[in-house]
Amino acid sequence: MDLNQLLYHHQVALIEAQTSVSANPFDLVGYYRSRIAKMRMTLDTPDVPRWVQTMLGGSGS
Repeated sequence: MDLNQLLYHHQVALIEAQTSVSANPFDLVGYYRSRIAKMRMTLDTPDVPRWVQTMLGGSGS
């Protein structure tokens, strides 16, 4: 799964978690968050795009 697919599935999981009335014992949102973080570290991709960091005058990870 590439980064875009992970981001998409994370967004879907967030929406479903907000609208769900049943308590799911598996934290799908956290699962995708963890996979996204690992992939970003592997790809050396920042959490915030570099052009946004430049606009804000800072450097984030």
